[in-house]
Amino acid sequence: FRVGCPAILKSDQTHPKTGKPKATIDPLLCTGCTVCLQVCPVDAIYETG
Repeated sequence: FRVGCPAILKSDQTHPKTGKPKATIDPLLCTGCTVCLQVCPVDAIYETG
């Protein structure tokens, strides 16, 4: 989870098929840089608002 964005955090949850840890995004730390959108391997992240 070292992708250059302090808002992307490792979750305690894991993906049910791969067993890899899920990421969470702390909205208080989010600067709107869109790094998370660019690096998400399953396109599970989208912008709102």
